[in-house]
Amino acid sequence: MNIFSIEDNKIKIQQDCLLIPQFAEIYNRDKSKSKEQSLKELSFVYFSADYKSTYLAYPESTRLTQLVQDIFKDDSWKPDDIVKAAITKYEELQQTPTLRMLKGARKAQEAITKYYEDISQDPDKVNFKSVGAIAMSLEKMGKIAESIDKLEDKIRREVQTEGRSKADRIINKFEE
Repeated sequence: MNIFSIEDNKIKIQQDCLLIPQFAEIYNRDKSKSKEQSLKELSFVYFSADYKSTYLAYPESTRLTQLVQDIFKDDSWKPDDIVKAAITKYEELQQTPTLRMLKGARKAQEAITKYYEDISQDPDKVNFKSVGAIAMSLEKMGKIAESIDKLEDKIRREVQTEGRSKADRIINKFEE
């Protein structure tokens, strides 16, 4: 889903996204001519909810804090109910069974990473029994990461083929 486009080296909000009530509410409540606040809030929605977000590089525990700092440059800003509703709607609009699987896999990957970070912080937790389990799971880590990458590629292909016919012709909205 595209919320933004770049025209004349400026970020613009896509007109069709404003047909979605939750996004329109964010846009319409910003009474300024520049719509700077709505642009920031819709950016927050996009970066916190999109499965391709570059902010997924941050652990889930710090991701929203980093987004607030980068977008609003004000640690006191908190998403209100309107922004939270837009995030929920954005997540619903991009939801597929494969994407749900990817989200679950990412959460499992995060839990595994946290486990290894915790062990490295407290070596006393490591005993003879856990060394074997750690070694076996480390052996499988590459396969886990590879599987998640393949799942992400599958989702990208699904998204790219939406709105296309078997002959790879773009389908007019009225033909659907």
